[in-house]
This record gives sequence, structure tokens and C-alpha cells, in this order.
Amino acid sequence: MRPSAAKEGLNVSRGESAKPRSSGPGLAIAGTLAVLVLSAACVVAWSLHVVPRWIQEMFSGPATPPPPPGDPAALVHAALSPLRFRECMEAGLGPAAAPIPGPAGEAARVHAMLVERGYAPGPDDPTPLALPYADTIHGLEGSCGVVLVARVGTTTLGRARAGTAPEVESWRGEVVTVGACDGDGLAVTGTGAIAMRVYAMPGITPEIVRRSGMPADALLAHAEAESYLRARGWEPEDSVIERRVARGAPSRVVRSLGPGVAPVHGCTAWVAVGLGIGAANVGWGAVGGEYDPGQARFMLGMLSCDASTTPTGGTDLTVTDAEGDGGRIFFRPYRARSGPAVVGPSALATGAATMRVKRARDVVLPTPIAPGPATN
Repeated sequence: MRPSAAKEGLNVSRGESAKPRSSGPGLAIAGTLAVLVLSAACVVAWSLHVVPRWIQEMFSGPATPPPPPGDPAALVHAALSPLRFRECMEAGLGPAAAPIPGPAGEAARVHAMLVERGYAPGPDDPTPLALPYADTIHGLEGSCGVVLVARVGTTTLGRARAGTAPEVESWRGEVVTVGACDGDGLAVTGTGAIAMRVYAMPGITPEIVRRSGMPADALLAHAEAESYLRARGWEPEDSVIERRVARGAPSRVVRSLGPGVAPVHGCTAWVAVGLGIGAANVGWGAVGGEYDPGQARFMLGMLSCDASTTPTGGTDLTVTDAEGDGGRIFFRPYRARSGPAVVGPSALATGAATMRVKRARDVVLPTPIAPGPATN
């Protein structure tokens, strides 16, 4: 193209006067631009398939593919994903979100969650109790339940321990709960003062806890999960499998934990409750993961599957042993029923009363959840 012709073309695009000229050069420019646009589109399309995923994610973030049709993780995740240990829950059984300012706000949040999980609250006594605190638990009237401890004013709230259970760190420095039975000892560390309130789980007695083979905190947590899941069409089994995490270095991460049993084909849904260990995470394959931030306790749902089912072998449980003193995990299997069922305290008591810790080889698994597509 002649330089003068190019200049004249630019003048025309600006609306300036120009000499009459042919349209051939303009068509050539338009054609060249079209070829360049098409070429760029092809390069982008090619890069989506050829460029490594980690390079794509630098610009667009990690991709979350949809779960395969019939994937048990996708079918079960919606039911089990809201489960967390007490302090880490909002009312409505969703994970605790942004902090609620002050101890009164946190105590109100945990109170609503405990009532929703089936507890009967005792009298609300605002009388401050000096820290450090050590005394016998009263007010459960011969049953077992939860003690809610909340700081008062500018108190520094530390840890709490019921009986011989592991110490529990306070949640956000505002509140802490411990599962215990009437007459158990309670010790709380810190400086300042606290307020306390007890919540009884109807039908749960010290004798039921003793026969179960579990600490009170673990049995109560499983009773809470049962209350939630029964109302959504899930039925628990009586058998509970215990796995122990041995002592080790502080803050060590222990991976690939599970109940140790799986159905011959398909998957089994489980609720896992851990004591003495925390910061637990369960990977659910394509549907994401669930995390319980509690440092010394956790409650999460998970799956165990046969090797040919997606997700292969089930979901993966990882925990952190903050103190290095080990811990215990109690796994309880669930089966799906057709349709929801509203369950009252009497049914809860029956379910908790029959829970027993058994050896994995003695556990009869429920009917498995339909398997997903086989993996290659």
C-alpha cells in the first residue's frame, strides 16, 4: 500500500476530507483483522486444552468440575456437610461465620444451637464465678449433657476440662462447652470471671455413657448428629468403631484416617467424632471439602467406599495433633431412609442408649449407597 494511501485512509476515518479512492485497501485491512481475530480465538481455545492447569489457575482460579452422575459424594455431601462440633456451629447447623461481638453474643449463638440439637437448657444463672474455677457439676439432675461457659467482661478465658477428658480451648476466647454427667468435676482456667449454664440431653445417663465405651463428650456429639440426620431421612446404626491416634510430635498432621471398613460395592456414610485432636478436614472429591477448625475436638461426615467406586476408597480424613498427646476418633455409620422423619427426645434417647463401641470386624454395615461410575 502506498504511504499516501494509508494516510488518506486515516484521514477518512477521522472524518477529514480526502481524495476519491478505491475501496480495495480498506477491504484488505478488514480481511487482515478478521484473520487475526480468528487466529487469536483458535490460540485461546487450544490453550485451554494444552496449557497446564496451574498456569490457567494463575489467571482464572482453580476450576471446580461438576461431580459425576451418581457420585455418592455428591449424593451424601449435602446431608453431612453442615456437621461441626458445637462451638463451630451456627443455629441452623451451618458452620459458624463471622464472629459475634462479645461473650453475650457468642453464648446466645451456642445456646440456640444446643437447643436445636435436642438439649434442654437449665436455669440461666448470671452469677459470676471467679477464675480459675474447679468444682462439681450440678443441675443435670442425674443425667448427662453440656456445660456452656462464657467469659464475663474483660475476662481472659482459657481452657476447660470435665472429669478426665482432654482439655478444650475456648472458642474465640469467648465461650467453651464440655460434655459431662451430673457430679463430674469441672475445671476452667483463665483470669477474671465466667458465667455457666447446663444443658441436659434427655434420656442420657451416666450408665448409658459407661456402657457405650465412649467418653460423654463423644456420645453426646453423636446424639446431636443423630438428632439432625434423623430429621433428614438418615438412620444411624448402633455400632461405633474407635480408632486411636498415637502420641507424636506437637502439631503433626495425621492423614488418611477412616473407619477401616467399607462395603463390598458402593459406599457407607459415617459421622466421625474426634477427641484430643482437631483442625480436621475431609476431602469430598469433586464436590469440595469440609473443615472443622476446633483444635481438640471435631465432628465431620465422611464416606468409606470400595476401591472401584468414585471417590476411590471414600473420602479422606486429615487431622492435626496440636499437643502431640494423641486422640480418639469414633465412627458411626448411617443408612438412608426414604423421606424425612421428625424425631423427638424419646427416640434420641433410644438411639444413644444402644450405641456400643465394637471392633471393626464385628460391625455389620448398612445397605450401601449406590456406587458411582468405576474409575480407571
